[in-house]
Amino acid sequence: MFNYLKPPYSTSLVREIIWQRLIEYGQTGCPVGDFLTAVLENNLKEAVLRADRENLLEIHTIVMFCYNELPGPCWGSPEKVKEWRSRDHD
Repeated sequence: MFNYLKPPYSTSLVREIIWQRLIEYGQTGCPVGDFLTAVLENNLKEAVLRADRENLLEIHTIVMFCYNELPGPCWGSPEKVKEWRSRDHD
C-alpha cells in the first residue's frame, strides 16, 4: 500500500515531501497543509487556488495517488477527512 515508486507516480515531478505527507496522513491521520487538505477534501477550487506551481502541474497525479493508493474512508469529502483525523490509528 502507498506505493509512489511505481508508474505513473515514479515518473512524475511530485516532490518527495508531498508523497511523505500523503502517506503519513493515510497511516496516522496527521494534519497536512492547506493544499493537500483541499485535495483530500475533494475541493478542486481550493486545491487549485492553494497549489504552488509544481503542485498545480502535478495535481492530476496527486489525485490519482489518493484515489488508487489511500484508503477510501480517509479522503473524498471534508467529513471523511475530519473523521479520519479523529480516528485512533494504532
